[in-house]
Amino acid sequence: MQTGMKDAALHVDLFVPPAGTWTLSPIDIGVDQPAFQNMWRQGYFQVAWPALPNHTNPALNITLTLVDSGDGGQTYQQGSTFTNGVSWILPEVTINIPGVAVTGAPAGACNFPFPPDVRGPVGLLVSLAAGIADCSKCLITGDYIAG
Repeated sequence: MQTGMKDAALHVDLFVPPAGTWTLSPIDIGVDQPAFQNMWRQGYFQVAWPALPNHTNPALNITLTLVDSGDGGQTYQQGSTFTNGVSWILPEVTINIPGVAVTGAPAGACNFPFPPDVRGPVGLLVSLAAGIADCSKCLITGDYIAG
C-alpha cells in the first residue's frame, strides 16, 4: 500500500476510545507555510487499524476523519476559510468501519489525501457510536507518507 517515503517524525498512535466518545491525535505536516500552494498535496496520511473482534454490530460504525486546524492546533474541525473570509467545507475525508456480526471487523488500512485549502496542523479523529462493544485495547496508527 505504501508508495512514498514514511516520515518517522510524523507518526501517530491512538487507542480506540470508549463507545459514544472520540479521540484526536494531531500532526503538523507544515501546510500552513507560505511556500505551499492551494492544491492537492502529493503526500497522504496512511491509517491502519487492527482486527476489531468486539465490533460485531453491523448497524454501528467506528468513524475515522481527517480534520484540520485553522488556529494553530487550538481547535480542530472539518472545514476551511478562503483568504477573502468566505467559509466553506473541505471535501470530507472519512472512513466508516462497520461492525461484522459474529467475527468482528477485519483489519484494514486507508490512505487519506490532503485536499486543497487544508490548514495545518491536521489530525486523525476517531469517534465511536454509542453501543459499540469495548475495542479500547485496539491501536490505530497513522503515518505521513511523502509523495
